[in-house]
Amino acid sequence: MKRNLYTQSGQTLPSALIAALRSAVTLWCIAFTANVCLAQPIAETDFGTVNVVSLHDLQHRIPKPALKAFSLALKAMGKRDYESAVIQLEKSVTIDPEFYQAHNNLGVMYVYQNRSPLAIEHFEKAAVMNPRAPYIQRNLAVAYLVQGEFKASERTARRALDLDPSRPINSLVLGAALLMQNRLTSETERSLRKAAPTFPQADLWLAGAYFERGDESAAREFLSRYLDARDTDTSRVEIAKNLARRLGVSPQGQ
Repeated sequence: MKRNLYTQSGQTLPSALIAALRSAVTLWCIAFTANVCLAQPIAETDFGTVNVVSLHDLQHRIPKPALKAFSLALKAMGKRDYESAVIQLEKSVTIDPEFYQAHNNLGVMYVYQNRSPLAIEHFEKAAVMNPRAPYIQRNLAVAYLVQGEFKASERTARRALDLDPSRPINSLVLGAALLMQNRLTSETERSLRKAAPTFPQADLWLAGAYFERGDESAAREFLSRYLDARDTDTSRVEIAKNLARRLGVSPQGQ
């Protein structure tokens, strides 16, 4: 049993459950987004889908040595050799400080290394050079969230959502930023419900937030939705089981 979810007698503590759920949001930002939100290395085949051409792109020519280091970094990222990727990306931005794709990917690596202040610095530089790229805004929002700068995360997540309202991940990041500010509003619920078919943890977060508010009916509804999704993440499933015990909901084989 997870020590932060139980007393020594085995009784679940509501406050500890909520603390665990809040912790799970931050841990998700570090582990999940580093793999999905952030790790979108900008290879040639990506430009038509994740990148938005900016005036900077049209005016700036990236030097070949910077591109070479960037390419080596992509190969290292593919092999999960993140130390080597950082070395090559730092070399790339030193050669060309205006190479915003390298700044973005360096931010990715710093998130992996739990160095969110440095990640924020490089995402902010990338965002200045291409302010209309939604993936950069989202990455920056996640880095702010990990750093505990929830208002900044919300502000930046809104930019990402404005630029690309169709991606569920943008709604998820905004919902997380609002929840971490204790703002369970209709907008928070709408954002997380939009994300839930792709990211089942959104329903678990809503269940925990309504449980904290004292609305057990709503908490049961969203917990049931989460359990029906058959999430395979063991840490989230453990949290859900303990919340289910408090609410009298069957874990349905989870």
